[in-house]
Amino acid sequence: MKYLNAPDSIEYRDRHFNFKYEKGFLFHSKCFHGVAGDFPIGFLIWNLQEPRSNNIINVDISNSTGTTIGIKHLKLIDKKDVLNNWFNRPENSKDYILPALSNGITVKQGNADTRHRARPDFLASICSKGNDFQNAKYVTILSSPNVSAGAFTVTENIFDKSLVLFAVRKIPKPTWLNDRNQFLIPNKILPTEFINDCIIWSLFSNSNQTTSLRSVKYFNRIYNIRNNFFPFTIDEIKKWEIRDPDMKIEMVNDTDRFVANWISKNTISEESKRVLSAGRIVYKAFFSNINKMATHKWKIESWDAGWYQIRRCLVEHGIGKDELEELSKMHDLLGTKILPQIEEYGFLDKDEVFDEI
Repeated sequence: MKYLNAPDSIEYRDRHFNFKYEKGFLFHSKCFHGVAGDFPIGFLIWNLQEPRSNNIINVDISNSTGTTIGIKHLKLIDKKDVLNNWFNRPENSKDYILPALSNGITVKQGNADTRHRARPDFLASICSKGNDFQNAKYVTILSSPNVSAGAFTVTENIFDKSLVLFAVRKIPKPTWLNDRNQFLIPNKILPTEFINDCIIWSLFSNSNQTTSLRSVKYFNRIYNIRNNFFPFTIDEIKKWEIRDPDMKIEMVNDTDRFVANWISKNTISEESKRVLSAGRIVYKAFFSNINKMATHKWKIESWDAGWYQIRRCLVEHGIGKDELEELSKMHDLLGTKILPQIEEYGFLDKDEVFDEI
């Protein structure tokens, strides 16, 4: 189905495949033995004598026995409408370099295309590879430039939209039917509550791989990578039980991170408050048990350790199980609240209908 709605295929579709759709059906790829992946395969009939008359084609959805179980209204989108074109991505500086990462803690150097350029107001890097469900699994947040070609720099000016994009691409669950569906630019003004819910959801997503790294050697220079997404203020965490004296000393002359300041200045919904409260308990469990954990594996050396480091370290040592489970429940509930609004605001088309037959 990619030749119909993938952004890179749009020019081909419009210039060389401008034919009238007659009818067709699609089915699960697994109906063919030995096929890897879960995606739709379509058998479509086109009238080569006539040009396309509209940008929506109605395709029957068939099950493994060939029975029609629904209809997919496939919209043939324009490239300008895809979510990755929603806002201008900041231009990075040729002279401002940060270590390139392949995940939260792995520095990647040696590639011909290093992709390590950043800028002084760099907050994080979000990989938004592709624009469909198939590539949503690659969408991540890192605290330094991502080696992926689909990554962009997050700054204060695009912070809100960047995290909305992240949440919108991560919350809907992929299925074989939506595997090739494209995420779109919203067609309505987004309410502040929706934006803020997306931000809080993103902070505690498992794909938020933000970290704090110290003494990182990269191309013969030493870097310290801040975690700008640490969600709590220094004044608050000073009151917690912190079983690492070096961290207590370090934060005395340090400053609150960007996200902690953002949270203190913005109003969030009750659902987001419950996520943040559950997250606070998890962070407290981490700091009060830090002396019992082998933190070096996750390169934890600073008070502003990232969610990726904290979560993975706690799980590895079997600490905070109940706290993490409660956070997961609150996080899922917030995601459930956000999900229907993703279609409501036009990020996705509701194109699969099972009650029309």
